[in-house]
Amino acid sequence: MSGFAMGRHHQIKIEPTRAKNPVYTLKRIAGYLKPFGSRLLLAGLLAIAQTLLAVSAPILIGRAVDILWAFLNGSLILSQAGYSLNRTMLLLFIVYAGSWAASAGSFYIMVIVGQKVLFTLRSQVFGKIESLSLRFFDKQETGDMMSRMTNDTEVINRVLSRGITRFASSILTLAGILIAMLTLNLSLALVSFSILPLMIISTLFFSKRVRRAYRRTRKTIGQVSAELEENISGVRVAQAFSRQRENIAGFREVNKANREANIDAETITAAFSPTLDVLSVIGTALVLGYGGYLALHGLITVGIIVAFLQYVRRFFQPVRAISHIWSNMQSAIAGAE
Repeated sequence: MSGFAMGRHHQIKIEPTRAKNPVYTLKRIAGYLKPFGSRLLLAGLLAIAQTLLAVSAPILIGRAVDILWAFLNGSLILSQAGYSLNRTMLLLFIVYAGSWAASAGSFYIMVIVGQKVLFTLRSQVFGKIESLSLRFFDKQETGDMMSRMTNDTEVINRVLSRGITRFASSILTLAGILIAMLTLNLSLALVSFSILPLMIISTLFFSKRVRRAYRRTRKTIGQVSAELEENISGVRVAQAFSRQRENIAGFREVNKANREANIDAETITAAFSPTLDVLSVIGTALVLGYGGYLALHGLITVGIIVAFLQYVRRFFQPVRAISHIWSNMQSAIAGAE
């Protein structure tokens, strides 16, 4: 420890962020989930139930609009419209309540699973460290090992406890929305889907760069932890040899590298959201334009347009959630590597 305090400052060497094998890393992480198969199954069933309920809500909203439209046009008398509208609103309340309950149950289960996996991960990492030779500790920095024990395992836990449920739910919601839109009106659905290629290209473009950026943040935070641990441990020696300025300069160097790595990662992540906003506006414009044309020619009802607008708006919610969770998954993969 004192050797560093007496002047062991090194150039910051960031390992090349070559694309490693994320599939293999994810398989390793998935191995920790095997003992919780029954709980994962229950969480999955709740996620499916939540998706089915959530996807049915815009249809009910569209039906309510059609009921009001029919009443205003004189097609329904007040008693008929009131009865139909009350029944639709009751169903809508049940749908939202059931969706909330299923989502909360699935989230609670995954939090428990995530904490159990975190306990196992930390125990295994600590046990591995205890079994290593003294030669290993001569080559490795203590702060870097501390980072593995705390930062990396916590990122993995965050993905397992919250990310997996949201990721699966978002995928199911996306699929449910696509099916519902195709069922309501095929031509309007196909027009809405014209923006899908742009979404796929954007996701692939950003995800690769995000994974590289987060791998660099994992490396630099380990270096920051190492500098802190070794400087604090050797502070007496540093003061005895008047090495404070050199130590401060060395810490600023690694701290700056970590700052730049985090800025790069967050910049890439933040750039994805405006891209989806633009695509969302385009999708809404397509639904309003073509949907209005179909409605004017009596091919669809106003309620279907309202339902489609709801689906287009909700369509980008799971996409945003997937992109956010995917960014966290890149960080977790980098930590697991």
